[in-house]
Amino acid sequence: MASVAQLVTGDKRLAKLGWDELAARLATRGHTFVLEDESDAADGEGREPREIAVALANLSRVTLPADAFAWFDGRKYDRYSTRAFLRVCGRALSAHRAALCRLETGDPIRWCVVVLPWADRDPAMLAARTAGHRIVSLGPRKPHAKLPAAKPPAAGLRRMKIAGSHHVYRRGTGDGLVLGEARGKSITTLLDVSTWPPRKRELARCHCERIGFARDGTYAIVGTSGALSTPRAERPIVFELHGDGETIAIPPPPADVVAEQLGFVGDDLVLLPSEPTYRGKHAQRPFAWRPGHKRWAPIDVPAVKVAKFTKRDFPAFCRDGFARTADEDLLLWEGGAYAKRRGRYVRVLELGDVSPYDELSNVADGDGCFVVAREAIVEARPGRKPVPRLAGIGRIDGIAAALDGAIVARLIRPRPTLPVLVAWWPASREYATVPAKLFGLTGKQWFTEHGVAAASRLAWGYEAITDDLRAISWDAIAALPRQPESAT
Repeated sequence: MASVAQLVTGDKRLAKLGWDELAARLATRGHTFVLEDESDAADGEGREPREIAVALANLSRVTLPADAFAWFDGRKYDRYSTRAFLRVCGRALSAHRAALCRLETGDPIRWCVVVLPWADRDPAMLAARTAGHRIVSLGPRKPHAKLPAAKPPAAGLRRMKIAGSHHVYRRGTGDGLVLGEARGKSITTLLDVSTWPPRKRELARCHCERIGFARDGTYAIVGTSGALSTPRAERPIVFELHGDGETIAIPPPPADVVAEQLGFVGDDLVLLPSEPTYRGKHAQRPFAWRPGHKRWAPIDVPAVKVAKFTKRDFPAFCRDGFARTADEDLLLWEGGAYAKRRGRYVRVLELGDVSPYDELSNVADGDGCFVVAREAIVEARPGRKPVPRLAGIGRIDGIAAALDGAIVARLIRPRPTLPVLVAWWPASREYATVPAKLFGLTGKQWFTEHGVAAASRLAWGYEAITDDLRAISWDAIAALPRQPESAT
């Protein structure tokens, strides 16, 4: 047992702390805290939250669970005195069999607070008396069996109206929303939700029609410049590659080929033609281009199967897109996924029954990925048949990677009672439904784009009718009640 004198020595780093920081320090394992009350009152009454300095000595050994202070809400304790606040902490810590004690130093202003194992509290008090000092317990005589109720994290709804310039193109990228503006300047911007309010970053000087992003942040964009009132055929075409602080002009695709999607597969920039391009027999396969090359080349994959059409009926038939695993970029084509290996495109995954109306939204997972097909999530792995996941959760419009290994799916809401999002943890096979009211949505409103920004820990969604961006704390979603996936 270390003596009281040893408990208050060590490397002392002083820092002004409020209640939130103080609670975090108390929950840290194995630390002694020296609290200096800088107010006039000796017992700490009336002090401001930031008038406490904490020094760490790293001497006692206490192991607390990560959620030991999950009950804490700093706003509730703003007006507490130091003594009252620490006694509340002492009661809570006792439920974890930890004792919060005050070491009397003879100085009425200087408080030394230590977290001890509950079994060591009484021996420590006896040792202090033997040494001519005193330890005062800040907790109950007997440990509490019940903790204070944990308050769920506040959603903290944030809302940003982005109307004012008509947007002809909108696409979510995880960290933000790409907007192709149609009024005012010819410009494409990214609303970056890594901070709030979102930062507005210019991507290109054109009216964006299609954009594709690589893993390293490089992006290719195709669009037009000039007034939208001018017929598109008469407006200058902008086709550019942006990355590493430079802009490279991309050669135009073959005549009469219109880009429906752009994406990256390895070093290739891949262009997926539109359905009218295939119907007009201007292409049969996707095209690839690499920096330094002058022309686009067709990719060696099976030719597209064009659905029969008439002058009045043009059924959809394209089943294509882009995906990623942890290590590879994938081209989704005709129900399969192709990776570029040794200069050739090789079919590595099977997607199963894919509808031509699917956007094939996807999230990487190890050597495979999760893909949205026919409004449901499918797990695709090499050498295996596709496996349905989250059975019973339908109307899924898209998915995005979240934090802590989770995936967030956005839902089409034909009924107001349906959730707006579903947070899903594939590894633990759990999910939580996110009520629309957390985002302030009413009626049948739903998001057409969504994502989770890691830097700000904000889950965001774009509501097209009101043309606004809404965000809440990811922690509020992670704290929602979870259900086992197998129960759906």
